[in-house]
Amino acid sequence: MEQSNWITKRQSLAVVFLNLWLGTVFAQVISDNESDALFRLPIHPELSRQEGAGFENKKTKSLKTPRDSDGRFVKDALLEYDATHKNIHPNSRSEKVALFFEIANPTLEPITITAIMPSCGCTAAKSPELPWTLNPGKADLLHLTVDLMGKSGVISKSVTVLSTAGRKSLSFKLHIPELTGREKKKSRSMAIRMSNIDKARRNRQVVFQGHCRSCHFDPSEGKEGEELFQSACGICHDTLNRASMVPDLEKKPEGIERNHAYWKEWIAIGKERTLMPGFHEDHGGPLNTQRIEKLAAFLVQKYRTNSH
Repeated sequence: MEQSNWITKRQSLAVVFLNLWLGTVFAQVISDNESDALFRLPIHPELSRQEGAGFENKKTKSLKTPRDSDGRFVKDALLEYDATHKNIHPNSRSEKVALFFEIANPTLEPITITAIMPSCGCTAAKSPELPWTLNPGKADLLHLTVDLMGKSGVISKSVTVLSTAGRKSLSFKLHIPELTGREKKKSRSMAIRMSNIDKARRNRQVVFQGHCRSCHFDPSEGKEGEELFQSACGICHDTLNRASMVPDLEKKPEGIERNHAYWKEWIAIGKERTLMPGFHEDHGGPLNTQRIEKLAAFLVQKYRTNSH
């Protein structure tokens, strides 16, 4: 009976959010398991949204995400999520899709979320004003909206949540139906994409300028190593819609040892006759030597085991 009441409350909550997101088409989420559903029972039924279960916003500069001895963010093991990965199946004609992750604080102390960092500029996070505090025993929702204009196929996205408990990476895959021939002709975004590729052919560094930067680097501010790769490199290299001029990093070049020096050189200065820009600040890029060193070290490890 108690569980049935919670199901009824959850269904009511679903109706509320559908009304709040009027004009935006919700995705149908196909679950790999029960924890991967858009609407489901709360992670902690006793923490569900009751009267008085809200946010407490505190503006203070003293809030910091803990780091380990190497200066890396500690992984969050305290906050609990309804899922860390979701599969989203939007309608092919939707311009945007909305989804959410439920976050619960099961501890006896407040936990404050200090930053929410999507992996690309087409993903927007909607939350209370940061810093956002989840009080003990409370749960609430992190909303995400993704711009689907011109997109098709399977696209991976992620969002990093930094809090006083540490760092947590959430991910989701968009399974977008392929556009028909008529839809492609009408797709303004397809024309924009080709225009952007043409600009990059003429000036590889254009991805760090103006509107291009909002997708290709702004989401990478402050990130290092694996997280930097996911947001700054994966947007071009690690996607099924990869442009023909962008190499598949999973395929190892014949007769070339991809060691630390190899990765460091191409990251720093880029590569002529390709779309690869120079990421080092000396070449007009946004990265200093230290961040390039850490990114190169990650790539050595990643493709030492994954290359074929």
